[in-house]
Amino acid sequence: MAITISSIPLSVPVQVSTTKPSHKNLRGFYSERLIFRPLLASDFTAYLVIYKPEGSLYDIGTPSPASQSQLEAFVEGTREYFIERKLIDYAMVGIFLKKPDGTEGELIGDGGVFLLDNKDEKWPEIYYVLKKDQWNKGYGTEFVKEFLGVWWSLPRENTRMRVQSISLGKFFYHQEVKEQLGAEINMSNKGSIRVIEKAGFEFCGYLRGQQEYGYWRLVSPN
Repeated sequence: MAITISSIPLSVPVQVSTTKPSHKNLRGFYSERLIFRPLLASDFTAYLVIYKPEGSLYDIGTPSPASQSQLEAFVEGTREYFIERKLIDYAMVGIFLKKPDGTEGELIGDGGVFLLDNKDEKWPEIYYVLKKDQWNKGYGTEFVKEFLGVWWSLPRENTRMRVQSISLGKFFYHQEVKEQLGAEINMSNKGSIRVIEKAGFEFCGYLRGQQEYGYWRLVSPN
């Protein structure tokens, strides 16, 4: 009987031989309207604005005494998140607007790949986050297109890893498979779905047996 994506148990991890980047050191790169580079400690204040919840409670500056503790918790939690994303299982860059003269402007987001350590038994997954006032301007598509070129150009080494069976399709019983990138997206997030499908990701199915989250994959072009 033919093996189809829909007939494969989605929760069964499968061990495969494949490839992975031999390092995650991303250099700066750019697109027509954006500049991308690794984030520095000096970028943290601007990074806070990206993740700041809506409402005056979290305004950076001089909050009222009643909101001081909530603001401090937000800053500390974001600081831990910022540090975590610079550790070994992330390959992350900041997303900056490009000024008319070609120099670096405002930090409007971050993006890259995470799950590089395979602790969750998944392929590395692509992500990006943009400030809300920068949505619907094509910046997500611009970032993903340029980032993928950099990602696939990194040197590779052979490895064995456990991955989600939903990603393997007809190669479910193959021990050697091409490297992939994954993407887990809430099905209500139509914008992000359009971005990754424009980049060539293919829909594999729904996660956890529900239709709230879907899984997409992109197989290495190399």
